[in-house]
Amino acid sequence: MPFMRKQTTISLEDLRYVSIQCARCKSRMILDLGVPVQLGLERPQFVPRGCGVCNEPFDSAVQRLNKFQPVYLELLEAHLKERLCFVAESEIT
Repeated sequence: MPFMRKQTTISLEDLRYVSIQCARCKSRMILDLGVPVQLGLERPQFVPRGCGVCNEPFDSAVQRLNKFQPVYLELLEAHLKERLCFVAESEIT
């Protein structure tokens, strides 16, 4: 029996927002990858240190977005938004 797969294509420009869910209280925050971090801060970070609702610290995996956001901005500045896209696949049941 043949399997069909569904592909979803997302352009780099459309991949602008990231949603982070708190492990403890399950609240979500949405961050805009397209807004540069303010450099005047003592330790500029894209991701807050913890949840804005319950103050639970985010784990190190979530903090890695602090490294991803500058790369995202560099790719946009390199005019790759028209040529670079992400593809997700899932089986159609």
